[in-house]
Amino acid sequence: MGAFDPVPFDVATARQAADACRSAAVRVDEVAGSRRTLATTAERDWQGPHRDQFEWDVVELTIRHERTASALRAFAASIEAAIDVAAAENRRRADAAADADAGAGTP
Repeated sequence: MGAFDPVPFDVATARQAADACRSAAVRVDEVAGSRRTLATTAERDWQGPHRDQFEWDVVELTIRHERTASALRAFAASIEAAIDVAAAENRRRADAAADADAGAGTP
């Protein structure tokens, strides 16, 4: 690979990966919402120490879901940023190659 060759980067695959991360984040949010709804129904008439533990477990799972969804969205954003960086680097290389070609023809 020469200094002016484009950076090999599969943009389509990168976009698919970013989309998959965003889709997974949406699914995690959906599961968290469903779990919370089901937990609220279960807790309605439930008394005792096991109910308290269940409630804490649901809170912990909700926090984990939020962190996971957030991490997936952040990863999707970093993939999108990598696409932009690769495109900018390829533009820079193309410009440098054009400048080198123009300079090579000058006495």
